Amino acid sequence: MPSPFAKENFARGHGKMLESNMMLSRLRRHCWMLCLAWIMLAPNALAAESLPKITASRVKILENLRMARFDMLDAELSSYEKKAEQDPRYEMNAIVAFGAFECGNSLIASGVDNWVKAHPDSYAALTAKATCYIFGAQRRIEFWPSKPNEEEAAKFLAEGARDATEAIKIDQDLAPAYALKIKAARLSRVEQDKARARDEALSIVPWSFAVREQIMYALLPKWGGSQSQMQQFADSSQYYEAQNPALQFLKAWVPLDQGDEFFEHSQLPQALDQYTQAVQAGGEYWTSYRRRARAYYAMHEWQKAVDDAAHSNALYPDNSENLRVLAFAAYRLNNPEASILYLGDLLRFEMPDPETAQLLSSDQALLKSQGKENW
Repeated sequence: MPSPFAKENFARGHGKMLESNMMLSRLRRHCWMLCLAWIMLAPNALAAESLPKITASRVKILENLRMARFDMLDAELSSYEKKAEQDPRYEMNAIVAFGAFECGNSLIASGVDNWVKAHPDSYAALTAKATCYIFGAQRRIEFWPSKPNEEEAAKFLAEGARDATEAIKIDQDLAPAYALKIKAARLSRVEQDKARARDEALSIVPWSFAVREQIMYALLPKWGGSQSQMQQFADSSQYYEAQNPALQFLKAWVPLDQGDEFFEHSQLPQALDQYTQAVQAGGEYWTSYRRRARAYYAMHEWQKAVDDAAHSNALYPDNSENLRVLAFAAYRLNNPEASILYLGDLLRFEMPDPETAQLLSSDQALLKSQGKENW
């Protein structure tokens, strides 16, 4: 005969089971919400992890150029480009490899000239030369404005754009060359050429970060665009983010531009805040960390400047601006050994100037005061 309490016990047990199931359900729901929140808050970290590690070495590439190892250069740069065309996630290697020729060293220009003469049908050589010449024009236009420099810059732009066009005839999917044509058109300030270069590039390599980054430069207010256009372009570019996670970096551009405006008016705390927002919006984008390092340096926060510049350097190895910040900030931290090493790396790519000459002298004096003159 069943116990008179059996029904009551069953009800209690069933109630406890329901309560346990409800608690488990709530726990699962909370876990799911936490996971979802993490994904929403950190999508950039996920995307950054899906980008392969950069293996291109600016130092080695320019050493091969210096030694006139043109066959090796052709093979290496072509391999990076073909890999990117097959899988856009590998585009960063091609960007860094061709970016190696963005130098202020006149010996580099001589080297790429010789490479093109030796290998006139090499799209890698033509793109390297175009990179070097257009960068030379950019420096003359943006940093050394004068009538003679503007005339020389126009010649460099014309030759660089011509080389980029010839490179595209050899490889129709050559994203770095399309990006260079957009850059050259922007620097020339010819709206028709800029629109034509943009439309051509997006019709062939819409997945390219190199192309879209140059379009974003052209959309800056100082080049005739607006921040609303920049935001719209960053948002629309995410359509291809699954193919190329680097496109998330474009989300950093509006706060970067706002930070630059504050920086130019010496409003450093506000600039720093915008650069931090750029890091949060665009993730592991080297430019965001580099700009924030510059702001930290201007605020005399030397260690934070080193930390951000070193992080940027890990994302985009041996960028001249990073090396410069690292060299000067290391000296401020009373670390002349590190300063000299960073300065040595910088001078692989750039010609000495009065500031770097003074820094070297200061480093040597600091070493002597520390009893390390024989270091």
